[in-house]
Amino acid sequence: MLRAGVRYRLRLVDIHTSRPSMIVRLLRDSTLVRWRAVAKDGRTLPNDQARERPAMQQMGNGETFDVEFLSASPGYLRFTVSAAAGAVLVSMPVEVR
Repeated sequence: MLRAGVRYRLRLVDIHTSRPSMIVRLLRDSTLVRWRAVAKDGRTLPNDQARERPAMQQMGNGETFDVEFLSASPGYLRFTVSAAAGAVLVSMPVEVR
């Protein structure tokens, strides 16, 4: 559960060894929410790359991405991880209160 109005830093990690790529998304209903990329592989991104964008990130084996997320309103989100070919690997509800 997340709290509305609180900024969270999420670390996305691809530790899969046999799948070449995956796509992570955070959605409200069927719409991507927005997050701000802040780091890649443990290194802070330069200001020109640390920008707010739709909450979707393609990742390769061993990569990490840190993003900041803030939900202004309560409700339910969905966190999904898909193979690059489109098959959903994981879909998890996230409650924002």
